[in-house]
Amino acid sequence: MCGFVFTTNHGVAKVALQKQLHRGPDGFRIWKDDTVAIAHALLDISGARQFQPYVTPAGNILAFNGEMFDSPIQNDTEWLAKGLDTYGFTFVQNTDWQGAFVYYKPKERKVFAVRDHFGAKPLWWGQQNGAFTIATSLKSFVHKDVDDSKLKTYQIFGQCFGSETIYKDIDKVGPGEIIEIDFNKKAVFRSNLWDSYKIRSAEFNPEEFIEKTKESILKVAKTKQKLGLFLSGGLDSTVVASVLAKEKVDVELWTCGYNLSQKATYWSHDGFDGEKQMAIVTADWLGLPINKVVLDRDDRYSYGKMWLANTH
Repeated sequence: MCGFVFTTNHGVAKVALQKQLHRGPDGFRIWKDDTVAIAHALLDISGARQFQPYVTPAGNILAFNGEMFDSPIQNDTEWLAKGLDTYGFTFVQNTDWQGAFVYYKPKERKVFAVRDHFGAKPLWWGQQNGAFTIATSLKSFVHKDVDDSKLKTYQIFGQCFGSETIYKDIDKVGPGEIIEIDFNKKAVFRSNLWDSYKIRSAEFNPEEFIEKTKESILKVAKTKQKLGLFLSGGLDSTVVASVLAKEKVDVELWTCGYNLSQKATYWSHDGFDGEKQMAIVTADWLGLPINKVVLDRDDRYSYGKMWLANTH
């Protein structure tokens, strides 16, 4: 999990990036020209020190948070940069990836904010007081005001729908969406990676489905780092664990439950603990060791606050 900020307000770039230090504590870089500033906070999982923003061979600027599963080189950002320079957005329409990025073309004075097909990583954008901001955290929108009409929806449903947020003039970049800001034309254009697809029904082929599922799991599991899997005992994680076990992939399983001796209706969840027991049985059946974490009431409360504070 890295973080980045794109802004046309140079004065807030450093402060906006500091709001995301929890997303990337291993390195901070800012690139700027007369029009924009792009800042990046690095979470260095691989130890390769792949600092960003990345200047592409064509002189464009890229900040990326995510993973390119088809990349033949260690530096996903370099692979993404070369693909965008060579093929444009056709590259991310036809490669296997997840994440979000900003891609700035200084010579054309255009910037693109792009989120993967399913919206696996967060990305927001907005224009306030004439300045554009694109960021992987709402915290980086330094000057923001609550929109009371949207806040009411959030209070009723516990979420905002579509591209809305609770703030004025700040929207989510939707799954697969491309936000293009053209500074020469002073215009914003919107398109989607899904636009090039023709989705149709086809006869279900069980063998093809099994093969594609295995291929996808093993591609994501390809890593030089220690691989971990949270096993809930449900269908999805059990399928993943089964494929990894069959292919003899080195994986460490984890599961989580509550301390049921501390009964309290506002936090206990017997079904959740039942999933933990199923995960333990599944791990035993697969012949894989599993780490068991038990949360007390105070753990759940403090971790919940930490999650809310450090994810958006």
